[in-house]
Amino acid sequence: TAPARWAGAHFEQCEFLGLDLTDVALTDTNFIDCQFERCRLTRSVLKNAQLFDVQFATCQMQYVDFSRCNPFGFHVSFQDCQLDNAQFIGRKLKKTFFDTCSLRETYFVQ
Repeated sequence: TAPARWAGAHFEQCEFLGLDLTDVALTDTNFIDCQFERCRLTRSVLKNAQLFDVQFATCQMQYVDFSRCNPFGFHVSFQDCQLDNAQFIGRKLKKTFFDTCSLRETYFVQ
């Protein structure tokens, strides 16, 4: 069950299955060693969110601005995800993994 309030929450070693988080504010939320599978995160707000060792599989994540995430410990992977119109501006992606993802009009700058 999804918590009523996501902003500022801390999740460690959690698995999220089939959740609809469209337009949900995940501001200051910490996700550590978590997995999202078949979730919708379209237009979710990730301002200062920490994504450390987070895996996304078969997720819809259009218009997500990953450049607003906490830059320290940003480590994510994507498999079979829709990341159209997402932003990764100023994000270090050296170990980021994209497998069979849609990345139309996604911005990778700096």
